[in-house]
Amino acid sequence: MFQKTLIILSLSAITALSQTEVTQYLSVSGGFGNLAEGDININTESGKSSYDQGGSFEIAYGVKLDKGVETFPARFEIAGGYQANKMNEFDISGGGTLPLDGDVQTFSLMGNAYLDILTGSFVTPYLMIGLGGANVDFEGDDDNVFLFQIGAGAGFEVSEHWIIDLKLKAFTAPGDYNFDDGTTTATAEISGAQVQIGARYMF
Repeated sequence: MFQKTLIILSLSAITALSQTEVTQYLSVSGGFGNLAEGDININTESGKSSYDQGGSFEIAYGVKLDKGVETFPARFEIAGGYQANKMNEFDISGGGTLPLDGDVQTFSLMGNAYLDILTGSFVTPYLMIGLGGANVDFEGDDDNVFLFQIGAGAGFEVSEHWIIDLKLKAFTAPGDYNFDDGTTTATAEISGAQVQIGARYMF
């Protein structure tokens, strides 16, 4: 289902780009990055994992459709992201808690589609959806997962070329990520949210 959705979005983007004029842009943003509590299995034990608040960073290249969609202009972009968190606790099913101290790093590459909602002012709210993948690293052992994200935000036009972005995104992986360092085997869910502020330069 996710693969079909990605193909449909890609074809829609190609069709739209062939019929409209576009403006290219680069953006960079950073802020908070949270991993939600999720199911985790470590060796023979199962339970819930929890994480400390972390940070996130993203850089993207995109195109904005300028004509043919005047009421709801769309944008399409490729974005590379990084998020760092620390796992701090393992709540064992049936009772008991184990303290954990492990760094979780997520490197992502996403294809995002945005729908800008014109207001006639310098503020432009928007909605977004994204599909892609991520490499999740836990203390040097890593796994690749498929990612899906949705979000909303607003762009604040401060000059002809510069826009300040404020956005909230929520992401999830349909499957677990898996680790095996030879002595410990673990599988865990991954989902979370990011709150970011950034700058977008329109060429």
